[in-house]
Amino acid sequence: MKIKETHNIASIPEFIKAGINNSYTLHNTNIHFYTDDGYNLAFENVFRNKYRSIIMSNLLKLTFTDEEFNKYKYRPKLLSLDLYDTTDLWHILIWINDFESIADFNKKTIKILNPEALTILNHIVEMEKI
Repeated sequence: MKIKETHNIASIPEFIKAGINNSYTLHNTNIHFYTDDGYNLAFENVFRNKYRSIIMSNLLKLTFTDEEFNKYKYRPKLLSLDLYDTTDLWHILIWINDFESIADFNKKTIKILNPEALTILNHIVEMEKI
């Protein structure tokens, strides 16, 4: 699979403004509960739990070239940006590969969500009103 590079971020303020309303963020896809003293507890992730089987049925295997491996090693946000035009799906890349953290993002072959399946995520976002 050829990885495209389509990120066109003009400025940091534009990047921040664009991200405020992005429904794919880890924060926005978690169901949050707040304790009486104001602590925010992320209880459940909509993509990971409720729609796990749908997402897992839309995975592809991606083997990096040596150049790509060096570019994306420990950088799931960059891969997310190049695959999906947003950094906000990095947490999906960590999750579908059973990695504990970004420190585990160092394999030459990984699973990715088929970029053509983003319409499925959009549908989930609309159904859940994220």
